[in-house]
Amino acid sequence: MRMRNTKIRQIALTAASLFFKKGYMQVTTREIAEACKISPGTLYYYIKAKDDFLKIFSQITTVDLIRWEKGLRKEIAHMSPEKALRKTVRELLLMIDSWQDSIIFWYSVSRYLNSEQLKDVMDIELLSVNIVKHVIELGIEKGRFKTADPLVTAYNIVAMCHIWVLKRWHLHRLYTADQYAGLLEDLAVSMARSSPDVKTSSRRKPGVNRLARV
Repeated sequence: MRMRNTKIRQIALTAASLFFKKGYMQVTTREIAEACKISPGTLYYYIKAKDDFLKIFSQITTVDLIRWEKGLRKEIAHMSPEKALRKTVRELLLMIDSWQDSIIFWYSVSRYLNSEQLKDVMDIELLSVNIVKHVIELGIEKGRFKTADPLVTAYNIVAMCHIWVLKRWHLHRLYTADQYAGLLEDLAVSMARSSPDVKTSSRRKPGVNRLARV
């Protein structure tokens, strides 16, 4: 099973690169098979149809995030809030860096997704936001962070991680992933420590609840 899952992951990453370069609708399964150096029949053994890639990308990303979160919780248990947030932000950025073509693919096809596929994308986003939010809230409980709205702060941090991919045509000429991660660490800690005069939570629409803790 592990070998099968590894092969599906390899095929999916290759397909994501093709989708990014040529466009999802323009890429054929035969081209994917050729890029993977396997026959169309072998590709069919792993992937039944091109639309299956949408679900596979979601599954791969979700599995990676859940596995990372479990290990992260153990590692940050005895860290200072600042160190825990820095570690979380750096590792999330580097993980997103490894998903570059898949993320670009999701953004480019989002307007074509059905409601179930959109939910998959939203669930992935909420999972990553909740992980960062949880770390920030731990810092608030210890009196080290003062942000008025951990949810909005977490969303901004995750968005800045995605900017590394979405604006890579420019940012990658200026920074390495490691350098950008360092900048993002500093920004994240600064945002978590800030205490604006007006709480953003008071501006939310009535009836809109916070995300549940991870």
